[in-house]
Amino acid sequence: MNGRHPPPAQHAASAVVGGFDALTGPNCSVELHRPIGLAVLRSPNPMHYYALFSQTCGCDYVLTMYSGGRCGRH
Repeated sequence: MNGRHPPPAQHAASAVVGGFDALTGPNCSVELHRPIGLAVLRSPNPMHYYALFSQTCGCDYVLTMYSGGRCGRH
């Protein structure tokens, strides 16, 4: 490495922590519908899937909804 970019593992870890911080912040929301095993996450921007799953323990389905009508299914 030339010292300008973090190693890939460090970059991934930073993305997870940054996503977790964003998801627990005021611009995001998490709705758990436990009877049907669904978690609905709303965020202005996509984030690392580990960050998304950190808030969805016990759910079988995760629906992410982003600003501008973008959706992701995991």
